[in-house]
Amino acid sequence: DNSVKLFICDPPFGLCKKTKDGSYMSARDDTSGMRIDCDNGSSDEALDVTLPLFRLCQPKLAEGGVLLLFQPGGKPDRIEVLQEANELGWECLYALTWKKGDTVGGNHIHSYKVSSEKILVFGRKGQKITKHQNGLASSDILDFPTETQNATMRMDYGHIGIGDYHIF
Repeated sequence: DNSVKLFICDPPFGLCKKTKDGSYMSARDDTSGMRIDCDNGSSDEALDVTLPLFRLCQPKLAEGGVLLLFQPGGKPDRIEVLQEANELGWECLYALTWKKGDTVGGNHIHSYKVSSEKILVFGRKGQKITKHQNGLASSDILDFPTETQNATMRMDYGHIGIGDYHIF
């Protein structure tokens, strides 16, 4: 019905490091904002959720509107995502980087620790996107910390209950 100016899509990535029992490496499932039921699938399962977004959102997208698709930082774009978007009349206009803050801990086997997410900005092919906010920063680097670290710390200190905050 061409009425939605902005779709914000943050599907699972299927890249989380898990233990043999399916929990996260932190073993803090009771207090961590990163829940195993949100992003604990395989890469193929993540694609099964991501690819239909383009078909579902296309008829509802308003003139000049966009679909923001969060993707893992530090990884190349999935060709399957770009192909599906292209076949359904979408164009990837920008690739933004959300710098979430400095990383701590993590998997020390690898050379780099990812402290970002990529946000792919898709619009309809051939359409100019609408600029909605004048005066705001328009850099392709978005520099603000993730709420996950802050919320997890507040839960640990008892400032908010575990069930009182939904991150995803």
